[in-house]
Amino acid sequence: MTEVAASNLANTPRLMLVEDEPSLVSLLTRILGRAGFEVDACMTGTEALDRWEGAALAVVDLGLPDMPGEELVAGLLQKSGNAPIIVSSGTPVSAELFGEAGGRVHVLPKPYLPQKLLELIHQLLPTPPVGD
Repeated sequence: MTEVAASNLANTPRLMLVEDEPSLVSLLTRILGRAGFEVDACMTGTEALDRWEGAALAVVDLGLPDMPGEELVAGLLQKSGNAPIIVSSGTPVSAELFGEAGGRVHVLPKPYLPQKLLELIHQLLPTPPVGD
């Protein structure tokens, strides 16, 4: 790997995607990757909590098989410093559900267009990825 390529990789924002629908994971990983993000996809809340380290942002589905999404968000909020969390859900939910951390939690109702997710990510992250 060249020094420039290594430098670009080091500057690539890493996002955590927590989603249990394989087709959605595949689609979003591909779209976010093309937009210049490194994506760490997790299928369960336990996996996400175990692998969370240094991600710039998390996109979390509330309907996971192993734990309530609210519990996962609470765990990520404790571990994540100031990283924002985008909550996606097919049922109505308010960021107020997450209390004082509500300013770091943003809701994107399902179904959504991938472009809407990208727009929200760009609003929340301080600098655009190298691929943009």
